[in-house]
Amino acid sequence: MEINLKSKEEIQNHLKQCLKFIGEYKFLSESYIIQFFTEDLWSKLPESWQHSLNNLQPEDMKKIILEQNENSQPTLPLSFLAFKTLASRLPIIRDNGETPENNLQQIFKKNVNPKKQHEIQVLSQIIEENYTEMKCTKLVDIGSGRGHLSRLLSLGQGMNVTTVESQDNLVTKARELDEKMIKIIKRLREKSSGGEVYQEEVKGARHINHHIDFNTSQFLQQIDSNEADASTRFLLTGLHACGSLSCCMIRTFASQKQIKSLISVACCYMKMIDDNGSCDGFPMSKYLPSLPQHQLRYKSLELSCHSIENYRIRFEDDVPKLKVHCTRGVLEKLIMNRNRSLKCSIIQCCRNSHLLTFHDYASRAFRHLNFEPLTIDELKEGEELVEKNWRNVTTYFSISLLLGPVIETVVLLDRMLFLLEQGYQPTLKCLFDPVLSPRCFVIICNKSEDEKTK
Repeated sequence: MEINLKSKEEIQNHLKQCLKFIGEYKFLSESYIIQFFTEDLWSKLPESWQHSLNNLQPEDMKKIILEQNENSQPTLPLSFLAFKTLASRLPIIRDNGETPENNLQQIFKKNVNPKKQHEIQVLSQIIEENYTEMKCTKLVDIGSGRGHLSRLLSLGQGMNVTTVESQDNLVTKARELDEKMIKIIKRLREKSSGGEVYQEEVKGARHINHHIDFNTSQFLQQIDSNEADASTRFLLTGLHACGSLSCCMIRTFASQKQIKSLISVACCYMKMIDDNGSCDGFPMSKYLPSLPQHQLRYKSLELSCHSIENYRIRFEDDVPKLKVHCTRGVLEKLIMNRNRSLKCSIIQCCRNSHLLTFHDYASRAFRHLNFEPLTIDELKEGEELVEKNWRNVTTYFSISLLLGPVIETVVLLDRMLFLLEQGYQPTLKCLFDPVLSPRCFVIICNKSEDEKTK
């Protein structure tokens, strides 16, 4: 579905409303749920919320917090209802309409999971439409991974495709999969022609293992020195180009005359922030820095990448998994009691922690951290804390999730506004089923013949 905000003024006004809302509830968007106990997060909620939402059962959490129907709900504070109303009205609507039936050819489904199948099928159609409309002669796929999208576009739809991927193992795998696919296509064509040997070349994508420097006017020459030909018309795309990579693509589209079409699907917004804490790619527009509280920190951007749709399903299908945040929060408290310098440590030894008893989970974590074994008193304290508090931890996390789509809206509208400021007319659509693919939005922008690159 296409987003209705079109003009600079409409987007600027909406950004102002979103940032005001996020700023008011920054304590939610910037809190780490594993610090529920060590930072006493429950006490940060308004007192009326604490009272009304205390110790909710899972079915009530889902109904009160994550659903819009207010019928048959207990009396709730007006401030909470106002929060919920704004949290539902401010975000770009996450609805792609009717999800199309998976009609990919079987050969393009091989080695591709259902999520990726959905994405490449839907995105390839949008790419083909714009590639044809803008009379493009080459497509560049940035951050192409194993090449599932480029394989469909080159071998399935006959486009001239170059991919750029910085991880050499992924480039190697993409080439291997292409070679296998080409052999299958040749066999199928020989079979359909009665066994006659197929002589015509089957051309796949050209895969480049390269870390692109976008901060140069020689972007296209980095891909191929032959691209200096001014007649080449490029479509630039990236399926879930990570972090600031999508921002670089947008800037490059705006600055490179030969790039006629941009189709950008972003993800991992928090990776725009580097190890030094500086943010490369946000804000992009000239307008946004003029607004108070326009900065978004790592945790807020990370929150925008969560999937409310999939978390809502957990309340129906996997209630025991709801306890994992509380279990990790209790573990954080026990760790901090032993060594406060290990705040928010990454614990990688406890996969499927919801299937473990607290004793097993915490014991594995303590061994991982080279701690002395848990005492009987520590285990008892931990088990009691989990049982007593997991509902409130889940409630707090569910409330904070409502801010995620608002934050994503700010990031995406800032990119739209940047393109409008450059004189272009971008379109923002919810393209994918948000349950299958939570980062479901695409920015599409084409250059008309009378538009001049800034």
